[in-house]
Amino acid sequence: AISTKRSVDVLRSMGHRVMVIGPRQPRMSEADYIAMPTVRIPFFGLDDYPIPLPEPLLVFLFRLPKIHWDIIHVHHPLVVGPFAIRLGKRLHIPVVFTYHTQYDRYLEHLTVFSKRINRLVYEHVILSVCRRFDGIIATTKWLHKELASIFGVGQVHYASTAGITNPFFVHTPKHVLRSTLNVPVDGPIFLSVSRLSRE
Repeated sequence: AISTKRSVDVLRSMGHRVMVIGPRQPRMSEADYIAMPTVRIPFFGLDDYPIPLPEPLLVFLFRLPKIHWDIIHVHHPLVVGPFAIRLGKRLHIPVVFTYHTQYDRYLEHLTVFSKRINRLVYEHVILSVCRRFDGIIATTKWLHKELASIFGVGQVHYASTAGITNPFFVHTPKHVLRSTLNVPVDGPIFLSVSRLSRE
């Protein structure tokens, strides 16, 4: 969500019009945002993760501003991927997908199936949708190399979404931070920058 917001903000600051399509959120008002109906899954720790339900294409086209769009950018292959592909064909514009998650490894955490079944799901469900996109964006160089070996060099492009903005920089001297955190001046520190979730 953060990298998507950054991309939208930068593109808009450059003068591009960006329409964001996402799940309906309570008390949300943003220009050029189309909210889709959502469902919440009450297990796997996903109860706070609203999943959009794509509308019938003609209904959605009625809500989409009638201008010439240049590209459709998708952030999930299964939830909105097939819908975006149909929309792209209808509007005659390319559809690209940013590959954020290692879905093959993610399946191991979300299912109770064997590795073989997870591999089949990955190859015949996720990769089959990915092959239908006009382009795939890899957010790290190692992922770019891995995806290029799967989809071909011409379909996969590298673009980092890990830009750090000023609020993340700390200008406090290290010895002051150690004192504030009650850490010995010469003691080792292990820092983990990650999310905490039930996976």
